[in-house]
Amino acid sequence: SGDFPAPELRERIFFRQTPSPECFKGLVLPPDPVLFFIDGDHSRAGCQRDYDEVMKIARPGDLVFIHDVCSYRPVARVWAEIQKAKPKQTTLMKSVNGLGLVRP
Repeated sequence: SGDFPAPELRERIFFRQTPSPECFKGLVLPPDPVLFFIDGDHSRAGCQRDYDEVMKIARPGDLVFIHDVCSYRPVARVWAEIQKAKPKQTTLMKSVNGLGLVRP
């Protein structure tokens, strides 16, 4: 059917595609989000802002993915700082551009 997210996951995945910084303006989350995927502003300040905003609302058990942690130097710098601050809560998933996973 091609629906995203799949009907059985709609209550569990929050999907919003919008340029930062507008992404978090007026944000209302479903009761139990479990996945955030950050692929927004690739500047250092923009990436840091997106991460900080998500972490304000992410809860234990959620998954926060950050895209392009290996292919854009500013994003890689933010990712390195996150890994240093949260070594047991981060995982680098190998891909062409790099995908970082943070567990709040």
